[in-house]
Amino acid sequence: MVILVVFMIKEPIPFLKELHRLLKKDGFLILDDGHQPRELTKTKISNSKVWNITEESNDHLKCTPI
Repeated sequence: MVILVVFMIKEPIPFLKELHRLLKKDGFLILDDGHQPRELTKTKISNSKVWNITEESNDHLKCTPI
């Protein structure tokens, strides 16, 4: 499991792809929106084309590898 504060990453797409490469098969990613709108976080995840959002709460998004 990795907890990531997405708003702090200047180049999120390459970073999300690298996390995908490093994550174990049964692993998942927890993303905290931080100081950005939820829709922007979702856009970054979608644009990476390597993650599915599997759970959403007020505090975070849980993603699994595609």
